[in-house]
Amino acid sequence: NPIVDTCRISSRRGEINFLNFPSDKITRDCFVASKGFKIIVCDFDNQEAVTLADKSQNTATLKSILEGADSHCILAREVFPELQELSDDEIKKTHKAKRQIGKIANFTFAFGGNGYTAAKNLNISMEEGNRIYDAYVTINKETFEWGEKVLEQAIKVGYIESADGFKLKLPFFDEFKMLHSKIKGYTQDQWAMYREGKKLYKDNDLQHPSVKFYIRHKEDISTYFKSKSKYFRLCLNNPIQSTAAHETKRSVVNLFNYIKSRNHLRLCRIANVVHDEIILECKEELVEEYTEALGRIMRESANYYLTSGIVEMKADAHSGNSWYEAK
Repeated sequence: NPIVDTCRISSRRGEINFLNFPSDKITRDCFVASKGFKIIVCDFDNQEAVTLADKSQNTATLKSILEGADSHCILAREVFPELQELSDDEIKKTHKAKRQIGKIANFTFAFGGNGYTAAKNLNISMEEGNRIYDAYVTINKETFEWGEKVLEQAIKVGYIESADGFKLKLPFFDEFKMLHSKIKGYTQDQWAMYREGKKLYKDNDLQHPSVKFYIRHKEDISTYFKSKSKYFRLCLNNPIQSTAAHETKRSVVNLFNYIKSRNHLRLCRIANVVHDEIILECKEELVEEYTEALGRIMRESANYYLTSGIVEMKADAHSGNSWYEAK
């Protein structure tokens, strides 16, 4: 399938899904170059993190990329003040469990999780889960601020726009728009009545006017904020995923044009595209040229979308007799 919501490719149901192939030796050594050919492999270095850093200019992400700082240690320091003065190496060596908490939390929140999700994944209390989530928000302040700007624009037009004009329509946006107009029209007095009604409802005072107001409006308000929360997660994730997908696809197009311009069709073949990785099968006498060309084309294609001037994408190609050996 050439496109999904994130603009990435996916494998058709029932077909061979190379996107899920293990990267271990026993699997990838099965894919060998034809006689007289070599396999060349190149993938982007930390593609999504670099793309996120470029768009959000988040301090922690930039530090991780530009200085090689460990992002899990960064979060662990925010969660556990006693680690503040320790280096990444010291944390990895003497506080592995606390770094592991940072690692699990980073992945949990990156995929839309919250304090509840962290509590469940880490088998800790809700209070502790929320504390870790608050720490994550603190060190990713710029990312969340950028996401809010993306959300503000998306709510105006009904879609999230990313690379090359790619648009993701917000789900159930017409219903959301009606609720948005209604709820934005509430006065301060109505919000005060709603909050009072919510409290009294918990106390079973069901005849109070504020409780009746709360009951009448709670479903609309709940639906509105759930939709807005879902939109916000999309605004944090989709521009990064879709831009990364464009980086990869532009690389393939530019690579094919290069092969064609050199009159090397069938001598250098694009064998597969797996996530952010491109695999070539190339004649042995052309390996040196295409090892250099593949990495260069992928870097140039990705950097076309990186506009901050702060970070650049890295990608280096390698060759071998098998998919595993080239990797």
